[in-house]
Amino acid sequence: MGLLSYLSPELINLNACLYHTLNSIFPYVRTIPGESNIILVSASADVISLTPYVLAQRLQDRALQTKLLSDFHIQYKLDKAKEDWFLDAVNRVPNLSINRDLEPSGLYYDMSLWSSLVFPQFTGMIELMGKAKVWHFVIALVLFLLIFLTLRKGNTRLKITSVTVAIITTGFSGMAINIVLILAFQTFYGYVFQMIALITALFMAGIAMGSTVMNQIMARFVNSKRLMVYLESIILIYTITITVMLFVLHSNLGQSALFAIIQPIIFTFNLFLGILIGSEFPLANKIYLGNSGRVSEVVGKLYASDLIGAWVGALVVSIWLIPILGIVNTCILIGGVKMVSFILVTTSKI
Repeated sequence: MGLLSYLSPELINLNACLYHTLNSIFPYVRTIPGESNIILVSASADVISLTPYVLAQRLQDRALQTKLLSDFHIQYKLDKAKEDWFLDAVNRVPNLSINRDLEPSGLYYDMSLWSSLVFPQFTGMIELMGKAKVWHFVIALVLFLLIFLTLRKGNTRLKITSVTVAIITTGFSGMAINIVLILAFQTFYGYVFQMIALITALFMAGIAMGSTVMNQIMARFVNSKRLMVYLESIILIYTITITVMLFVLHSNLGQSALFAIIQPIIFTFNLFLGILIGSEFPLANKIYLGNSGRVSEVVGKLYASDLIGAWVGALVVSIWLIPILGIVNTCILIGGVKMVSFILVTTSKI
């Protein structure tokens, strides 16, 4: 995508990402600038050494009958000055991120471009989002944890609020990992649209299974808090496991045997994710209710918390964390979010 008269900063960044990503893989890359850029990649140097004169001569020698293509059109499209102007622009981009399978930075640059065209008032915010680092989020999580623990010491009502935080983070983690698995499927296989319904259905089926099983077994446990701690620890371990799994699977994509089982692995992990997410909601309701009869109030409050967490997870992960930090770092941060709620529930006196 491009223009022959002006390239906006967002358009330069997107073109630079595409060009340098291809240049990191193929030995020879040539760009033909225009309203729609044509990028040629090859293992042969002919792709960059071929001149307009040679192409025009071949067109004449073969006596090809064309309506648009002519000597002048070839000269116009392959003008060296235009190509040099384009390359000068894309080679001057500082701190450029190369697009990779598990680090789709091209998604951020494309989002930034379309945001500048449709909502130019958000350009500064999108640019600021692009500067985010993992440690920024880690510091925010640590500060939240310390502030909450400090306030909880002098406020007995915040003790039970730890359960609400756990529900919010579980909703966040469930939706976030579901999106991660959908994008991971697309990364591994190159397609995903026809599978989104199945992946989501497995997640929803898992939620139904998890809530059903928990409703049947939680009455057997006298200490509901301990069961909540166990469940939080399992979700935390799950986020760590899925981070390692995605990294290992991507590192071994060249093995045909492993490539064949990636699809059922993702399906299984998403089903298990739903089971974990669905299991926590009825348990949290039991802890929150205690001997109280405020069923509708408590259920409504926790359900709203779960929806808020899921909404934030879907929004933040899809338009910020994955495009900026990549899939692996996003999974690590999701684990950090669950670590916060795990500590809060473990240290609370409920």
